Amino acid sequence: MSTTKDTRPGDRCNPGPARGAIILPHVVWVAQHAVLGIAALALGAAALRAAALAGAAGLERMVAAAPLAAAAACLECVVLGLAGLGSSPVALSAAAGLTWLASLRLPAPAVSVPAELGAWWAQRSRAERAWVGAGGGLFLALCAWLLRYPYVGNDGVTYHLNTVVDFVDSGTPTDLVQSTYAFPTANHPLTNELLLSWPIGIARSFVPATLWTPVALLLAALAAWVGLRALGIGPRVRALAVAALCLLPLNLEHLGEPNSDTPALMWLLCAAALAAGAGRHPRMLVPAVLAAGLALGTKTTVLWPLLVALGAGAYLARGHLRRLALPLAFAFAAALVVGGFWYARNLVDHGFPLWPFVEVPWSDPLPRLLELFSHSFLERPRVTLEGRVDEYVETLAGAVLLIPAALAVPLLAHRREVGAAAAVAAVALLLWAGAPITGLGDVIGLEEFSISALRYLLPAMAVVILTLALAARSGGPVGTVASAVLAIAVLWNLVAAARLGFPFLPGLGTLLGGALLGAVMVFVLSLRRPRPSRRRPPRAAIAIATAALAGALLAAPASGWVQRHGAVARTQDAELVRWFAGTGHLDDEQPLAFTRIRYAPLAGDRLERDLDLVPQREPCAEARRRGWVVFGAPFTLPVRGRPGERFPEIAPVERCRFRDRPAYRSALFRVYSSDGGLSAAR
Repeated sequence: MSTTKDTRPGDRCNPGPARGAIILPHVVWVAQHAVLGIAALALGAAALRAAALAGAAGLERMVAAAPLAAAAACLECVVLGLAGLGSSPVALSAAAGLTWLASLRLPAPAVSVPAELGAWWAQRSRAERAWVGAGGGLFLALCAWLLRYPYVGNDGVTYHLNTVVDFVDSGTPTDLVQSTYAFPTANHPLTNELLLSWPIGIARSFVPATLWTPVALLLAALAAWVGLRALGIGPRVRALAVAALCLLPLNLEHLGEPNSDTPALMWLLCAAALAAGAGRHPRMLVPAVLAAGLALGTKTTVLWPLLVALGAGAYLARGHLRRLALPLAFAFAAALVVGGFWYARNLVDHGFPLWPFVEVPWSDPLPRLLELFSHSFLERPRVTLEGRVDEYVETLAGAVLLIPAALAVPLLAHRREVGAAAAVAAVALLLWAGAPITGLGDVIGLEEFSISALRYLLPAMAVVILTLALAARSGGPVGTVASAVLAIAVLWNLVAAARLGFPFLPGLGTLLGGALLGAVMVFVLSLRRPRPSRRRPPRAAIAIATAALAGALLAAPASGWVQRHGAVARTQDAELVRWFAGTGHLDDEQPLAFTRIRYAPLAGDRLERDLDLVPQREPCAEARRRGWVVFGAPFTLPVRGRPGERFPEIAPVERCRFRDRPAYRSALFRVYSSDGGLSAAR
């Protein structure tokens, strides 16, 4: 394959593809995004109808519907995957439509969602409507900016998106696929990647990967609000608590990435909020169990607070558990499929559900890299913090104040619920401190791994903030102090967010501009008086048309997503993206093979290119017959305390020698093409 394109104008011998051959794929791509909007509407409508059976209303209904819709999407991918159709746009969208049709057999809710929203909106003043519009405008401005500058971090390009690309390529979401020699990424909990493969499989673009984490953070805020309200916490403290949690840099610095930490927090908060409402509506335990399965299948860090939340919910609904036995059994079975499959597979294949993070005497040993990073914060507190306290404070921001305050407040509040919440928070913090990777690793030059492990604190931070919110609810001097701590933490988080800057977050002007535009639009619309009309289109037709239009509009940022990522990213794949874009081969369908690590964005805007990981011991003759091959430049890093050892070792395939010069060479990569001479070695 040539590394340049002949773009000379007027070349009549090679006129290029016909205009129709160029336009038709774009039309199909726009249609796929439109279908995604309709399919998402179908699943959402079915989930909202089912959530009404649990007695949920208002925001509570949305929180209950989220795990129902997500579990349905995951189950559809798994079931269709049995026939190799787990990523078929036609099969997935048809399954969503059938799910909606099946939901029509459920009893209709006493008050529909449109009627409920209409009644709520009618009770709002113009100022309140403007504030709602400002919030919506700010969120849309944030999403638009993230799509304009799609930054995907190292975990995203080497792990999360790789798994999604493999799911979409194979159509069988449960396949084992590794994306790097160093980490067994296919043995991680992969429910979040399975869920992402649903919209990406339908649309065939990376746009859903950019939007998912902001949407998850918004749902986390709604769930936290609903859960705190169920506990009787007032609006002012509720707002402070939600802001203190959601504005933590641990959330915001990964906002544009398809990470699993924020979604895991969101599902944990959904499960906790629904469990908190189980005293009034016991049937909320059913979607709570589904949310728990999604949370645990996304990240293991949620296990302890999740068990406490579900236990509290079961206690609140203890008089109704026998009556709910059948729906709870179905929910538990579905939760095992979407969230427990990965653990069962690790148990069968490697001897322990939590492998490769934890080993036991009868399990497989840890992979070498994880063994070098398996130290916990409790093992090495001094050396972990030595010389890096400023980095920890910068990353934690308001959490630096929230954690000690939550542990100390039971000494002042003397209330049972505050003490219980503080005890749960203390256990959660200890579990984090004793977890692998939270301490300084042994590989010199990769010390940032322990800083990155602060993300695992998010579930514990949810309990920490709950403790302070319960203390603030008690009133008096202790309540005032707890509220002040939450407020200071919010301000600290905002200052830290402002320092993050590009490419993590937009500037203040972008956010304020979006908020102002949203507020003005809603305010202007509220001035209009509705005109009586004899013919009004059905609400269903309006909803479908709106969903289709919203989905179709996403095709615009989908085009050029990979190239924009390469322009703004600080990840290793950025230079490869820029080089392939410069040669004109960024979006062709020639397979691309990697040594060491695969980089998912190089699958192309439409995920049309196959990405392979060259086996470590593949014969050189076979490696030379591949299309494009990207060799990671050999490098090793010294291991702390072991002068004779260096990591990583060079894979045998990386010792292959080639006669011809690479098409591209840098400090990190060598790229060969089939036309560039992957021929016999000297």
